[in-house]
Amino acid sequence: YRASTHARTYAAALRARGISVRIEEGQSFFTRPEISDLMSLCRLMAYPNDVQAAFQVLKSPLVGVGDSTLLSALRDHKVIVDSDPSLRHSDPVAPLLEKLGPEAQLLREFFASRHLTRPYLCLQEFSVQAQWLQSYTAAFDQEEGSLAAANIQKFMELVLQTDNAAQLSWMQVLRFIRDKEKEEGISLASVSEDSVQLMTIHKSKGLEWPLVVLTGTGEEWEKADLYWAKLKDS
Repeated sequence: YRASTHARTYAAALRARGISVRIEEGQSFFTRPEISDLMSLCRLMAYPNDVQAAFQVLKSPLVGVGDSTLLSALRDHKVIVDSDPSLRHSDPVAPLLEKLGPEAQLLREFFASRHLTRPYLCLQEFSVQAQWLQSYTAAFDQEEGSLAAANIQKFMELVLQTDNAAQLSWMQVLRFIRDKEKEEGISLASVSEDSVQLMTIHKSKGLEWPLVVLTGTGEEWEKADLYWAKLKDS
């Protein structure tokens, strides 16, 4: 989408004039990177032997362990697990968190106490102490960072629904969120209702606005384009 339109050019021009812009790229709520990270965190809490989920959480802004530190810890972790095969099926993540030391201290603490408090309260406290909103805002540009922060808050509202419904185990939370993902009914969070939305005509199907501007209508029809094809007259 970015490569086949001038969305970034239009967005930069509008932002230079102080106008809020949001590029709609066909991304769903659950394919956003920050939501994928949070899903991995819930998966890790529900399945404590999920090393892949632990890896994604550790390198994400949720924890923010550097690549070189994480790779070094993974090598040491492999040595530990290979020396004690029982860890592969019991608790392979705990030794990894121990190896990472202070950089994974918060995750290690919440991971160890994940069954002592309700999932929503656990995530809420973790988000405050680890400053998730600030971390994601810093990891992206201003517009994307604001959207990421709004999506995190929306995810927390989903988890709160499980709390209100007395679904108090991590597996129940994960199952509830996965069901929501299958419904495909959750849209991205809105940072500003006054933002100009840039999207393709297909993305706009079924939507309404008081003002719509079509761009690119004056471009040559016969130009090379990866997304459109037209039979030429013989």
